[in-house]
Amino acid sequence: MQIRVPGLRRLPIILGVALVVSVPGLTPAAGASGAHRAPPKGAGDFNGDGFSDLAVGVPGEGPEEEQGAVNVLYGSSSGLVAAHNQLWTEDSPGVPGTGEAGDLFGRSVTVGDFDGDGFADLAVGSLEAAAGQVEAGQVAVLYGSPTGLTSNGSTVLTRQFVGTSGAPDHFGWALAAGNLGGGPQAELVAGIPGADVAGNDDAGAFDVFTGSPTGLSQGAMQELDLGSAGVPGDPALGDELGFSAATGDMGKSDELDLVVGAPGRTVNGHAGAGAVVVMYGTPAGLSATGSRLLSEATTGVPGVENDETHFGTAVRTGSFGRSTQLDLAIGAPEETVASAIAAGSVTVLYGSSIGIRTANAQRFTQATPGMAGVAATADHLGASLAAGNVGGSPFGDLVVGVEFDTFGSTANAGSIAVIYGSASGLVVAGNQVFNQGTPGVPGDPRDVEQLGAAVSVGRFGRSAPADVAVGVPFDILPGHSFTGGVNVLYGTGAGLSATGSQLWNQDSPNVRSTAQKDEQFGAALAPGRA
Repeated sequence: MQIRVPGLRRLPIILGVALVVSVPGLTPAAGASGAHRAPPKGAGDFNGDGFSDLAVGVPGEGPEEEQGAVNVLYGSSSGLVAAHNQLWTEDSPGVPGTGEAGDLFGRSVTVGDFDGDGFADLAVGSLEAAAGQVEAGQVAVLYGSPTGLTSNGSTVLTRQFVGTSGAPDHFGWALAAGNLGGGPQAELVAGIPGADVAGNDDAGAFDVFTGSPTGLSQGAMQELDLGSAGVPGDPALGDELGFSAATGDMGKSDELDLVVGAPGRTVNGHAGAGAVVVMYGTPAGLSATGSRLLSEATTGVPGVENDETHFGTAVRTGSFGRSTQLDLAIGAPEETVASAIAAGSVTVLYGSSIGIRTANAQRFTQATPGMAGVAATADHLGASLAAGNVGGSPFGDLVVGVEFDTFGSTANAGSIAVIYGSASGLVVAGNQVFNQGTPGVPGDPRDVEQLGAAVSVGRFGRSAPADVAVGVPFDILPGHSFTGGVNVLYGTGAGLSATGSQLWNQDSPNVRSTAQKDEQFGAALAPGRA
């Protein structure tokens, strides 16, 4: 059978089941992690109480098939709680758009303070049709307040050049937020991996919307692609630029910088090898000056470019050590490791005063000496990424989704790997693997549940270290297939722990809505970094 999920348009065969692999929008909050930089005021905190809140994409929510929704759970001194939780759909009063079958509202989410009032705001992507174009895509923006998210003043954004081709643009497929310069408010970046550029189908592009005291608006934006002045490379068939995006201060200035994935790009004749573009923020805003196009063919980047590796499927910045600048993690979930096809890898490049560097870069797989787990065919390590200091040291740590990991007799149920930071960067010492078979983690692991398809790091409460939310979009509840769930593990002084962890779904007490089949609760999560 074919299960439609927001994610890659590639079709691996797992256990005789054809799956469209879900890699939900990888969506960081503005800010930084680790010893060097504190998260900015309002990062992931919709009501300003000092705790991160969690937005959960539910793109399969009804009443229309795959209409979509977002559940919001609020942080507290005792962690995430059901109190004051919200359910947002395009049918909610004040939310722009009209709920229709196939919209997949909530297939991507991100948070940022777009109006500069100190409360985090929420951007939600959908595959809404526009200007007669199927799956053109749009983004709805809801604003934070002392009482939490509200639809007052909500905004809808679309691609400026929608309708220039007959193919789906998928505007908002990936979302990222951060202050890229030019003002005190955060910008919103919306990936458009299906955009046709200079006659090249699915070459991809991305739009940057500028924040203001009144929030985001359609007019204050710029669109960039690999044909834009100063941007390295050239647009080519199937690049899928805009499939992933993240922000973070990787050097050069105090403004945040931007990385955008192009996992379909052909590199040295290898189709789908993948690449990423790094651009730097300046006091005047995002600039193409000094931008770089990086791939596994770039000098100093570990690994070798190969067909269908899809380097750049996921990107994330975090403070893993070595310097005061943030570092860059890049997922290649279909990388072959030894003889294990699509076992997956993560490459880490370190920031510096002159920007991102390839010197002393690292590459992690489940075959890396000392790493927990076993690199196996179709594990997809690196399908999702999150970063934050979950404890154990003063440095930031990396959380890696392994969405089809197999353990024990459970095939492709999924796991997460946690790699800890140090003064010398990420190290394998003390790394951990968690899944629903780990003692203390609630839930029953089942085949192909896709735990780790989305990961999020936020300070949801309980202690100073950051916590980790893990999407399980195909989690099964009694009587409901693929309703989805989110496991939440809390950070401690010794690192991430399963003790006191939670499992949330739409059947959790007092959570709005009721779990039904194929809803995919947990397909997207925000914030992505703390």
